[in-house]
Amino acid sequence: VGIVAVEFTSRGIEPGNPRPYFVLGDAAAAAVLGAARPGEGVLSVALANNGTLPPDTGFGQSLLTGRLEKIQFYASRQEIFQIALDALSTATHVVLEEAGVRLEDVQWVLPHQPNGALLDAIVDALRLDRARLVPIVREVGSVASVAIPYSLDLLLRTREVRPGDRILMVGV
Repeated sequence: VGIVAVEFTSRGIEPGNPRPYFVLGDAAAAAVLGAARPGEGVLSVALANNGTLPPDTGFGQSLLTGRLEKIQFYASRQEIFQIALDALSTATHVVLEEAGVRLEDVQWVLPHQPNGALLDAIVDALRLDRARLVPIVREVGSVASVAIPYSLDLLLRTREVRPGDRILMVGV
């Protein structure tokens, strides 16, 4: 199975609007998953959406509207921060419970990294050892859906990952 993620947010960013301009970046990454050996493979997947929350971010679809669309933040920085932190924490706990794995039994944690402050908050909230992370946000910016496969590639190229290591990938 091939999984491809591409973020080309520069098309929707205006330098005069500093909030998205200083945070979002362009990137692409892909992962290919093959057949797992016994005892290996995907242990759990948790997908969720909270439709009760008011809109916090918008990025129109230029191909549908026929006009140039720009990224807009509707909620405050603090509100988006808390929504993302709550979602990442909840997803972590749900997927670990479904997999029957404790966080201490996970060798590598690859979270979505919207910004450095949120990455720090994730580390604090989950009480993670930073040595188990592959931080990218300070070098490449927030690359949304690409953050996890980009981190996975960097992990596999720069760290010693052994067969049987558990990798938690969690995004928002």
